[in-house]
Amino acid sequence: MRDEGWVKLIKFEGSRMYYDADDENGAKAVKLYGELTFNDHGSFNDLIEELSTGGTSNISCDLSGLEFIDSSGLGLLLLLTDRAKKNGWTLTFLKPQGQVAKMLKYTEISKQLALEE
Repeated sequence: MRDEGWVKLIKFEGSRMYYDADDENGAKAVKLYGELTFNDHGSFNDLIEELSTGGTSNISCDLSGLEFIDSSGLGLLLLLTDRAKKNGWTLTFLKPQGQVAKMLKYTEISKQLALEE
C-alpha cells in the first residue's frame, strides 16, 4: 500500500526516463521506467539530489520498468552508486529485465553494482 510519502510518476520534459519513489519503513524505494540514456542526465541528477535530501540511508532502485539503457545510462547508475558510497547509503538495484539485464551482464557493470535479480 502506498503511504503519503508516495510521489506520483515524475517525468521531465525531453526525458525518456521517469520514476516514482516511495518511503517504505524508513527506506526509499525508487522505480525507473522507460529509457535511461544520455538525454536523461539532468533528470537523473535531479533524482539523485532528491535522494540526497531524503534523509534515508537505505535505497532500493527497481529497474524492472526500464525498457532500454545505453552506455550513458550505465554511467548514470554508476554515478548513483558512487554517490551512495560517499553518503554511506545502502543501495540495491533490483530486477533488471530484457535489454537492460543484457547490458549489465555483457558490460560486466553488474559486478560493480549491488544487484538482485
